[in-house]
Amino acid sequence: MTAPRWKALLVDDERLARVELRRMLQAHPEVEVVGEASGLAEAVALLQREAVDVVFLDLQLHQEQGLTLAPLLSPRVRVVCVTAHDRYAVDAFGVRALDYLLKPVSAARLADTIARLGTPPPASADEGQTHDESGDTAAPGRPLGMRDRLFLRIEGSMGFLPVAEMRCVEADGDCTIVSLTDGRRVAVRKTLGEWMARLPSPPFQQIHRSTVINMDMVERIAEHMPRSYQVWLRGQREPVVMSRRFAQKLKEELR
Repeated sequence: MTAPRWKALLVDDERLARVELRRMLQAHPEVEVVGEASGLAEAVALLQREAVDVVFLDLQLHQEQGLTLAPLLSPRVRVVCVTAHDRYAVDAFGVRALDYLLKPVSAARLADTIARLGTPPPASADEGQTHDESGDTAAPGRPLGMRDRLFLRIEGSMGFLPVAEMRCVEADGDCTIVSLTDGRRVAVRKTLGEWMARLPSPPFQQIHRSTVINMDMVERIAEHMPRSYQVWLRGQREPVVMSRRFAQKLKEELR
């Protein structure tokens, strides 16, 4: 029977840094590197496919903050911060990092970190690595719940998009514009059809060929033209347009 091993993920935007850390970890048979990622989106995708026990996380990724990954991880996954800067130490321990390694990482310092890990956990293939149950993130393609938060590239950087804070989604070419309750309007590289396939209904309802709204946010509806209506959403100054063929169904939902 194979002895248990710590399954490790290396997250660093520098390929040579990942190669060197992987080489150093080969001196520790109790650690098995099961994947590498150069950015947050790649790391999240890998975590949803692979069973991981510990993440060696570079804190300064290319135009991204590595610590953004920490809230997505299951409490059972250990985080070891690896960085060339010591100014992130307080933030690292704020997310309960197991250790904080300064580059270049020495063999002795890495050995201390591995000792801190202790005895590898028994193999468990069915425990998720991200917070699907608590709604912090959603597995790719599965239907969303109101407690879910999507981790997406939003206007050039990675960030959270909470489903419960979405007021409406409007088609805009090959993207969509998502209006949030905090007043932001963010561009997301998803089509309206992709949103409709995953958003919970109710409360999300398509009211126009180019618009989906959160019906819980509706304040009032007024006839606008013979074939359309205006819908005012809570906290949003400008109304959105609803075509007549969607109007009756929406009115019934709001009764």
